[in-house]
Amino acid sequence: MMYPYMYSQQQPIQQQIPQQIQPSQSMMILPSEEDALKYPIAPGNSIMFKIENQPLIIEKSMGLSQLDSPMVRYIDLVPRETEEKVEYATKADIDQLREEMKALKRPTRKKEAEDE
Repeated sequence: MMYPYMYSQQQPIQQQIPQQIQPSQSMMILPSEEDALKYPIAPGNSIMFKIENQPLIIEKSMGLSQLDSPMVRYIDLVPRETEEKVEYATKADIDQLREEMKALKRPTRKKEAEDE
């Protein structure tokens, strides 16, 4: 006789959740392009390589299968030019402004009294 509130002897069937491969991404500094192309990576991963003394980044990605060949992408680093160039005042410009300000200064009342 089974009671409805009694613990069942049967274990629930556990569902297996497939593990998803999380691609990881990191950057390494290597001396040459050949070293980056030879560097082994695991399936489902992507690695970026900065090549020393060159404005170059290489991204190497591998598919989920070991039979896939790695995908390689080259990124050239180009310095960005600023649109607005800042111009600074020279010493001659500042001296000229000083002279103009002295010419615009009004004499004080004390000087006016001395002049009379």
